[in-house]
Amino acid sequence: MTQIAQLTILDEVEKRFGNIKLINGYSADIGSIKRASQKDFKAYDLPGCNYWTQNDSIIETTYGQENHELVLTTKIHDLTRDKDFVNLATELYSDMHIALFRSTLLPKITDEISIGLGGLVDKLSVTSFTPLIGEGQEPWVVALMDINILYKTPIGDPFTIIQN
Repeated sequence: MTQIAQLTILDEVEKRFGNIKLINGYSADIGSIKRASQKDFKAYDLPGCNYWTQNDSIIETTYGQENHELVLTTKIHDLTRDKDFVNLATELYSDMHIALFRSTLLPKITDEISIGLGGLVDKLSVTSFTPLIGEGQEPWVVALMDINILYKTPIGDPFTIIQN
């Protein structure tokens, strides 16, 4: 069976987050990427990225197609004692934001921008960034980011993405 459109999009997002490496010009090397996991990251996984869908709504049906809005939340988690928490959260957020706009073939931050997950979707917009900080023996920092993704499928066909 063919993969459902939403999962194809999430796979592409995960591949792009996988590009977050120092060698590509990012501020960190992502240790682990999880989809909708409720398990905490282990120290060797950090910084770790977790992402999940909030909802996938059909916002309009026209001309034989369904226009979807997929709302995605991403969280990148790290520990620090030395860096300013907000600065680190902002660096991690920037890494995620940039990675969404670089292809897996050209992953460096200096490479050409790739819009709409390489044409897979109509529009990808980062809508919010929230830094979160913790305290205690292992002070943690989180960069929370919300993303809206617009894409189209044929009516009654959740497997095929209509690309422009």
